[in-house]
Amino acid sequence: MAIEMKSYNPFDYLETKDEINDYLNNAYMDGYPRVFLFALGYLSKITGND
Repeated sequence: MAIEMKSYNPFDYLETKDEINDYLNNAYMDGYPRVFLFALGYLSKITGND
């Protein structure tokens, strides 16, 4: 039985600019630079800048 996986982008679930800013701020403050870079990558995909 094969498991079907779908791509996930948290920005699909963030509706307001405040929610997006909070998400990016929390990713930045996480302490691991890679978390913030992933968040920017997701943002880039949703805005069409990839």
